Amino acid sequence: MNEHLGTYEIVADSKNRLKLPLKFREHLPSELLVAGLPLGFLIVCDPDLRWEALREVPDQEGELLRLDAFGRLPMSQNLLALANLDDGQKGWAMWFSDRVEIWEKIRWENYFEESVRPFRVGINPQFPIFI
Repeated sequence: MNEHLGTYEIVADSKNRLKLPLKFREHLPSELLVAGLPLGFLIVCDPDLRWEALREVPDQEGELLRLDAFGRLPMSQNLLALANLDDGQKGWAMWFSDRVEIWEKIRWENYFEESVRPFRVGINPQFPIFI
């Protein structure tokens, strides 16, 4: 899999669907594991690659979902709320080598400032692409 396919702005529509960028969809299976993690972000990945590892994470919530014909993931209200992406909040969809992480923008910026910035030079939290 490609190491980094980019970072894209993402927002849930009125029917709680998130549209994944075409670049991401080309590298993902049609059935996806979407897990909400305690830090307050979502992981979207191939269930065969991550299911066992995610089962070990305490307090995570996960669902198997299928992309619709337009590349949208029908999300539960619980997962959107966990990631603070309900009520039209904008987020980032970021590709990593084996998963997509979806973060609400302000939560990512706070996490970045507290946890990432001290260790990663060259990442801009306003547009989190690794340079």
